[in-house]
Formats: sequence, C-alpha cells, structure tokens
Amino acid sequence: LIAAAKAQGSEALALTDLGNLYGAIEFYQECKKAGVKPILGVDMALAAPEDASQQSGGRLVLLAETQTGYQNLLKLITAANLAEHEGEAKATREMLEQHKDGVIALVPKQYKEQLAKYKNIFGDDHFYTDMPMQEAYYLEPGDRRAWETLRAIGNHGPSDTALEEDEELHLHTVAHMKELYSEEALAKTNHIAERCNVELVLGKFIFPEFPLPKDKSADDVLRDLCFAGLKVRGLENNPAAIERLEYELGIIKFKGYAAYFLVVEDLIRFASENGIYTNIRGSVAGSMTTYVLQITKIDPLEYKIPFERFLNPERPSAPDIDMDFADDRRDEVIDYARRKYGAAHVAQIGTFGTMLARGVVRDVARALGYPYGLGDHIAKEIPFGSQGFPMTLDRALTENPELAKLYKAEADVRNIIDLGKKIEGCVRHVGVHAAGVVIAPKPLVEYAPLQLDPKGGKIITQYDMYSVGEDGVGLTKFDFLGIRNLTILANAVSLVNKLRHMSLDIEAIPLDDP
Repeated sequence: LIAAAKAQGSEALALTDLGNLYGAIEFYQECKKAGVKPILGVDMALAAPEDASQQSGGRLVLLAETQTGYQNLLKLITAANLAEHEGEAKATREMLEQHKDGVIALVPKQYKEQLAKYKNIFGDDHFYTDMPMQEAYYLEPGDRRAWETLRAIGNHGPSDTALEEDEELHLHTVAHMKELYSEEALAKTNHIAERCNVELVLGKFIFPEFPLPKDKSADDVLRDLCFAGLKVRGLENNPAAIERLEYELGIIKFKGYAAYFLVVEDLIRFASENGIYTNIRGSVAGSMTTYVLQITKIDPLEYKIPFERFLNPERPSAPDIDMDFADDRRDEVIDYARRKYGAAHVAQIGTFGTMLARGVVRDVARALGYPYGLGDHIAKEIPFGSQGFPMTLDRALTENPELAKLYKAEADVRNIIDLGKKIEGCVRHVGVHAAGVVIAPKPLVEYAPLQLDPKGGKIITQYDMYSVGEDGVGLTKFDFLGIRNLTILANAVSLVNKLRHMSLDIEAIPLDDP
C-alpha cells in the first residue's frame, strides 16, 4: 500500500481501519521509511442514541491531529472495544466528548445529515462533512474478488459477487482523484494532511515501575538482593563468584536494566513461595545474577556458561527471560502481577493468526461455495512446512507434481489456488499470544489500544508483540509460559509425598543421586 502510494506521488497516507489501530505502528514505521507522511486514524462506528429512529448510529472517520489526539484515539478505541455493542466496537456520544481533543472528525457522505449534530462536539475547525474521501481496501481493481472472498471468510459464508459492484474500493491514483473531485475539494484534503502531525517515540525501552524504598535506586536494591543471594547459594566467600557478579551488575547498571531483573525475581519468588513449579530456559542460564536471585538453578561458573550470550554492553535489545510455570497455575502469577502493578497496567499481548497455505485453500473453497471435499482434497496435496519456514502455495505447486497436475487440469482448483495466493498471509483472526504479557509504568491505554480477547474475554493489546515491544512502543514483554510437564511433575511430587509420607524437594536431589 505504502509503496504504491509513494510510486503515484502521494505525500501523505491515512490508515483508518474499522474500530481498531492494529496496524498503526507498522504503518507509521513503514511510511517514515518510505518518506510518506503517516496519518493515524480510525473508522469508528457510533452507537445509536436510545431515542433514535435509525438502527445504525453511523460512522465517523477520526484522525489524530496531534499527539494529544493520538492519545485520545487510544482511549476512545479502548473504551469502545471494552464496551462492545453487539459484537462491534461502537463509540457513544459521551466517549467522543471525553476524547475529542486533538482529533479531526470527517463525516462520510452517506451520514452527512444524520451526524451533523456532532459538530458541536468537535467544533467548526475539527468537523468536516464535505471532505473527499476515497476508501481503499485493496490496491488494484483486479483485487476486488480476493477482497470479497476475504470478507466472506471473515463472515463464515459464501462470497457475494454482486456486493457493492458499482463502488471503486481500490487505491486511486492522484490523476483519477483529480477527475473525481475539484481542485478546491482536493485542497481540503491537503489542508487536513498538513494539520495532522503526530510524532511517535518508538524503540525506547519502557520498564515497569518496581516499588522501591525512598532512599534506594533499582540498582541498589538489585545489588542488595544479589549479595544476600550469594549467602543462600553458599558463594559468599567465593572470589570467582563475587567477581563474576560484580561484572554482571556493572553491565546491568550501564544498560539500565535493573528494574527488569527485580520484576522477574519478584514473580519467580511469588511462584516459589506459593508452590508453583517454575523453570527458566535459554541463554539466561549464563547469568550469576539470576542464579543468586533464585531465578535460574544452574551455577554458570560450575558449568562454564558465558554471560555475554545473554547480555553484553553491545547488545541493543533488552534481556529476555522466558519464565515457565505449571500450566494449571500460570494465571495465578499473572493475577499477582495485576495486583502488584495495577490491573490497568498489565495485559496479555494480542496476536494475529494468518492464512497459511493449507488453511487458505479450505477457506477460499468454502467462501466460493464449493463442496467441502474439494477444498480438503487440495489442502491434503499441500506439503507441511517447517518451523520458521511455512509452506506457501507457490512452493507447494513446485514441490508436489500431483498438485501441479490438478492445478493445470481443473479450472475449479486453479480458481481456488489463484485466489488463495492473493490472500495467503493475510490476517485471519485476532488471538492471544501464548506467553506474552506487558507491564507498564502507567495505565496501558497510554501506550496501546486495548480490547477483549474474542474467545476468552481477557483484556489484550491491539498491538502485537512487535508493535507493543522494544521495536515499537517500547513496553517490556514478559513471557509467562504455561508448561504441562511442570504440572505433571508437581502432581507426581505431590503423590510421592502423600503416598510415601515424606517431603520431597526435587531441587535438592543431587545430579549423581543413584
């Protein structure tokens, strides 16, 4: 989209998805790279007033004019999504009044008369009913069928080929826009684009606000805990351990990561004190700091594991400690984080399920009204991909001669696969990241829009792990992994203790125990 807009000479581009900001950060970043001005906004459904004769409250296109406007869009979208009117996010008049500052409202032509009353919310210079607006849902006119099919997949029904047939919903060229609208009308869009100036600060680490004594910094508290932990580990008189710890603490202080270690230590300690089995994996095993904090269970000196693979002065990314918890008690730890930092400061991270080769042919076949067996037959001819290298339809046609033969011989198969290629990789649904949780120093709505998990009702971020994390907004992601094996282990130990009338501590079993 951005490349196409740039190629045709567009200087600014607005992203106004329906009731969400899912793509806002990536859109902003890619626009900046391409030298196109990003305008962040939302196409917002409105709740119909109780005394209204219309079933629909209409829609407003809301654009962030300023940084305050962007912050208000975060809050408005969150409020509308958490309220959830009949499955769709809808903003009430009260919500608009609360979050109007720094926001420009554009009224689609079909709602011009119905929504004229909203002018008194935004004011004359922030409310426009005659703005040329050309919605673009796909790039080329030839992509329309793929877009309709994608809509049908989302609606779990057959594709309607006659849907809004006269509407042009592709990305219009500048020349075509000049044919459709007068110079005076187009000048208004340039004026709006000039007014919208939002500069996001991205890629700056934002750590949770860990409670500290008044006279101590995070580095002071971390140091105290570590040297107390040396005694617990029996290493208080070990010069090599002390030297290694001092070295690590120096790097942690230099990088400003002390608060991160304090948060993780606190979470692991809560789990340990409440009998929740935990485990830590990965390069963090090379840290003496985490060993003396009881986060990890392996002495890095004894096993000669280097610290630098986990953290070093040159590494630009924040430390990443994957925390494993018994899967039947993981939510207890997340609830503890909510109590400690405030429910408004903690949320699980949203994620997007995309259309992969096998699934997309089944979805397309169903959307086009073909029998289930045809889509299933094609899908079974598509080889499985491997981790990190998902199978694509193009690869499948190359790797499986039988699929290629079907493609050449049968028009229906060709139709399904060709449409599948166009929507392969598109987002199919919103879900919850298997482990990711963000904890913010201020209410999360100041950093990202929030919504309810479509399946479970949990509050999740609309930004995915890349947009909400260190490459985007900058919030610190904590991985709370639910591991079934830890639950099995905990249950096994509980049974042994019960049946043998003993108190088994598996952490105290020597490695050479026969």
